[in-house]
Amino acid sequence: MSSVSLARNRKLQLALALNVALALLLLVPPLAMRGAGVEVIADPQDVPLNGNVTITVRFDEVPSTARLEILQGPELKPVQVFDLGRSRESSVQVFLEEGVYSVGLHVARVVATVGGREVTAEVPFSVYYGGELQVRAEVNPEEVVAHSQANTSVNVSATITVTVRNELGRPVVGALVFAKSMAGRAGIATFTPNPAKTGPDGVATISWTLTVPANTTASNVTDSVGLVIGAPGHPLARASVEIKIRVEPEQP
Repeated sequence: MSSVSLARNRKLQLALALNVALALLLLVPPLAMRGAGVEVIADPQDVPLNGNVTITVRFDEVPSTARLEILQGPELKPVQVFDLGRSRESSVQVFLEEGVYSVGLHVARVVATVGGREVTAEVPFSVYYGGELQVRAEVNPEEVVAHSQANTSVNVSATITVTVRNELGRPVVGALVFAKSMAGRAGIATFTPNPAKTGPDGVATISWTLTVPANTTASNVTDSVGLVIGAPGHPLARASVEIKIRVEPEQP
């Protein structure tokens, strides 16, 4: 066999060996996907706020220690930790409670000691917007009387109370309530504060004040106050209250 043929055969054999090695590498599963002997499953992977996600953990052998960490956001901030004990398979149902969890990326990470060495595995899941807000709006008093004066304006007031709860009926803390007046010709209405923020009981209070200009003629009108309520993790909600305004001339 000529030297040219020998060189050609060596190149062919080398190419064949490289192809075989590459094929073998492709057949080996990436251990990082299972965390070297541990599998983590999130079901479902897209979960509404105030919903539940089940994290299932399976080990190839019994761990001496194991914990499940729930991490939140791009910074992977720790939210909750669960002790998995010494079991080859565990399932933890995690309630994604509003105020503890927020909308966005989360990661379920398992850290365990198996066979004297530490192993980790993780799976991402997403938390999306929760259900509709439940809003109750009230005003007290429902009717105000303004005694119009000849040379000065007159103020009348009422208190608007807004109660906000989530789809589970629990108070929503930190919801913002925006108010808008439709008083029109009756005068100029202002709100304090606007927006108002709900407290731990899910209640926000707004003071409504109507300024009736001087020399306003007697009339009966209604201010339909529109309310828009926003809270993280929920669609906007709307409500309204009506305040009856009776303008009477100043008594001589």
